[in-house]
Amino acid sequence: MLQTAETACLEQAASQGWLTDQASVVSRRAIDSDRVEIVLDLTKDGVNQARLTCPFSARSGVVGQLGAVADQLKQGAERTDFGQDFSRSRATAADSAQAVNRGRGWWLLLPIGLAGLSWAVLRGRDADDFQYRADGPPIGSRSAESFIAAAKGQNGQAEIHELADQHSLVRRRVSNGQMVSLTGRSANGWLEVDGGGWVRESDLNLRQSSSFVSVRKP
Repeated sequence: MLQTAETACLEQAASQGWLTDQASVVSRRAIDSDRVEIVLDLTKDGVNQARLTCPFSARSGVVGQLGAVADQLKQGAERTDFGQDFSRSRATAADSAQAVNRGRGWWLLLPIGLAGLSWAVLRGRDADDFQYRADGPPIGSRSAESFIAAAKGQNGQAEIHELADQHSLVRRRVSNGQMVSLTGRSANGWLEVDGGGWVRESDLNLRQSSSFVSVRKP
C-alpha cells in the first residue's frame, strides 16, 4: 500500500503544478491498515523546494487539509475533505512559520537595536569621567585621528598591559612608530587601548590633526 500511496500523492502533486520528475521521497509511514503518510520534497520552479506531507487513505485516496491530519488519523477520525486543496493540505507547519518570518522578520531585530542603544547611552555616561584635554581649542567633535597615537616606548617598544598598572600582565608590545588605537579613557597616566589593555601615556604620542596632545584625567 505504501507504493500505491506514493503514486497517488505524486499524481495529486502533478495536478497542483509540482514537478514530480524532480520529487524525492523523504519518508513513508503506515499509520494503520488503511492510512499512510508520505513526506516529499517538491518544487514548482526547479529551484525552490518545499517539504510537504501527503496523508493517504486506501479507502478514500489522498487526504486534504494537512493542519491536524496526523493527529486526527491517529485518533481514527473519519475525513470528508479527501483530496481538496492539495497544495495547502501538504504544507507543513515549518513551511508556514518560515513564510511568516520572511514577511515580518524585521521585528526580530528590535531587541538587538534596543540593546545597542542602551550600550551607547551607558558608554556616553561613563565617558564623562574620562576625556581628553588639550591646550588650545576644545576637541569638540573628535575625528578618528584624535583616538590614534604613535608608539614611542623605551627600548623601541610600547607595552600594552592587562591593567593600568606597571606590574600587570603585558598583553603585547608595539614597535615605536606604529599606531595604537585608543578608546579615549585615561587613568593615572595610563590610556585605554581599543580592543583591550592599557598603555602608559609617556609611551605614546597622541595625534590630533597635525599636532600631538597629552591625555590627562580631568
